[in-house]
Amino acid sequence: MKTIWYLRPLDTLLFRDGTSFEAGEQKTAKPQTYFPPFMSTLQGAIRIALASTQGWHENAPDTWPEEIGDYISLGQLQLKGPYLLYQGEPLFPAPLRLFGAEQGEGKWELHRLVPGPPVECDLGEAICLPRIRYSSEEANPKGDILQVWLTAQGYRSLLQDELPDSEDIQVSSSLWSMEQKYGIKRDLETQVVEDKHLYRIEYIRPHPELQIAVEVDGIPDHWELPATLGIPLGGEGKYVEATIETTASSVTDVLQLSHDFFSQVTDGIIRFTVSLLTPGYYADLSQVMRQGPAGIPGRLVSALLGKLQTMAAWESTHPQTAQKIWRQYPVLPAGSTWFYEASADQIGPIIQLHLTCTGEKATYGMGQIAIGIWNDKEET
Repeated sequence: MKTIWYLRPLDTLLFRDGTSFEAGEQKTAKPQTYFPPFMSTLQGAIRIALASTQGWHENAPDTWPEEIGDYISLGQLQLKGPYLLYQGEPLFPAPLRLFGAEQGEGKWELHRLVPGPPVECDLGEAICLPRIRYSSEEANPKGDILQVWLTAQGYRSLLQDELPDSEDIQVSSSLWSMEQKYGIKRDLETQVVEDKHLYRIEYIRPHPELQIAVEVDGIPDHWELPATLGIPLGGEGKYVEATIETTASSVTDVLQLSHDFFSQVTDGIIRFTVSLLTPGYYADLSQVMRQGPAGIPGRLVSALLGKLQTMAAWESTHPQTAQKIWRQYPVLPAGSTWFYEASADQIGPIIQLHLTCTGEKATYGMGQIAIGIWNDKEET
């Protein structure tokens, strides 16, 4: 059974990175808040919810369904996501090749980044650093690499090496806001505030029409699932409303490529991009940053990679004990993009990679990639 879980926040939410959050630590090391949450958080909440629908509860660990895995694997489940939906329409993190600046009143000046000529730098010799592709030699585009969200139409445009329309762009501040909260510790008997126990942390307040979608495949067909249920998610166990829809479709179906996607082939060479739709975890980060995800045909020309994030979670050391360890994983953020060149006879295998998941946690939906095209010729 394949399902899509639509999670609607009912309160502020708390998701943080792996920065230690213990009393007495240096003041400069405060936890970083991330949104949307990593799959490490979502999979735990969803699997506990699934187990609960089948009669499991924490006081009876032997009732845990083996179909949904254990502390090592997902069992027969396969996950994809998370994806954001705003007003019912999916949004995707823009590939980092999108460069520009907001002009006000919802208008944007946009450009694309492409590999530049080979140079010598701290990465080595003959390194093609990204450059701005613009319309004339006199142009002097101003702005920055945009970390924004695109509608399906806008994302498809960028995959086709075209610029999205301004109305296809959503900034994070219009989808959620950050709220700083302060806490103290008081002695329960005297009600007196204790010294050196003041803390600060940031919460996420999502827009009322924002949802998180997660695809969950491999649920046994005979399991009966409720249409909606409330599940705790993230720090402090804030509740979200989960609407479960049984379907054969995927959220990313709106990004399917046309049959003539690589119709423009020059000199027998195709130029294509690989962009992360979801954060990717790779055991050998150095190799994937320099050569791209494993299994991509062709030659890597250049890359635009976001700042590494830290995905962390409490992991049980054994399903029937309360022992847990704090694990941290460095991950590449969604939007990270690699530029490739390949021979035209590789079009088939390249197209088949579109919307697949890569890396060591592919079954968790991490490292999902989208295939695009790029052109290094100046616009006219």
